[in-house]
Amino acid sequence: VPVDNLYTAYKEVNKALEYKRATHTDEIFSNRILSGFAVRSYYFPLNIEYELSRQIRQGDFEGAKKQLDILFQINFSQEPLHLYMTRCLLYDIIGTLVKSLDSQDNPQEIRMLENIDIDLDSNDEDSLHRIHQEIENVMRVICESLQHREKRAPAISSTKLEQIARVKSYISENLADPSLNQEGVAAALSMSVSQLSRLFREVEGNSVVEYINQLRMEKVKDALSHTDKSIDEISTDCGYSGAKTLTRLFKKYEGITPGMWRKLHSSGSEGTGHLGNA
Repeated sequence: VPVDNLYTAYKEVNKALEYKRATHTDEIFSNRILSGFAVRSYYFPLNIEYELSRQIRQGDFEGAKKQLDILFQINFSQEPLHLYMTRCLLYDIIGTLVKSLDSQDNPQEIRMLENIDIDLDSNDEDSLHRIHQEIENVMRVICESLQHREKRAPAISSTKLEQIARVKSYISENLADPSLNQEGVAAALSMSVSQLSRLFREVEGNSVVEYINQLRMEKVKDALSHTDKSIDEISTDCGYSGAKTLTRLFKKYEGITPGMWRKLHSSGSEGTGHLGNA
């Protein structure tokens, strides 16, 4: 048997197994059915994952709802995802929400998320609306609970706020340095890495690395939108080792390439799109 035929058969068997997992069927089916089983990947870039997680940690329901609405709008408004990919997306959304919460401080909220039935039998409009509303309702309860808890929590001391201001100032001044990292920030400010990490997460609700990445991405997007600089120039200005690294990370965070972002968001563009930036 030719090697090419073996590889083709291998791919068809894998596709058949994936179809069986997605449809929970043990029936025999033809290649004609499999040919319609398009596995279009779902849209859930890191910037939306980050924003969804951050808004939940801050108890900002409206902000979190906005991110959830974007995901459902982009993934389901036109060509629908296959049921299998729909489930994968929903598992990722729930997983992001669970990871946003402290398991010791929020056991009840985590159970609520885990109890959402996302193992859909269909991804028709009614099913998607139901699961959208269910996730939204649980997010509302979680945010209200976190806001109530925050009101009872002691205020962050002025000393910690001053330390964070110094951290942010140092990061801002050194953002163009490709070697900028948490260890370097801690050393420059005479802090241990663990001390810096705990302090930053307590005050800001995210990590130093996440903050640096977000700051750089915002600077990149601003340059793409308002300057004619090349991707190489922008990568140097924003602390990346080159255009290839910037393009890879930009696509990872935003879901599209820097060039596509520039076309959609550049000054004077007639049709600014809505792909990734919330």
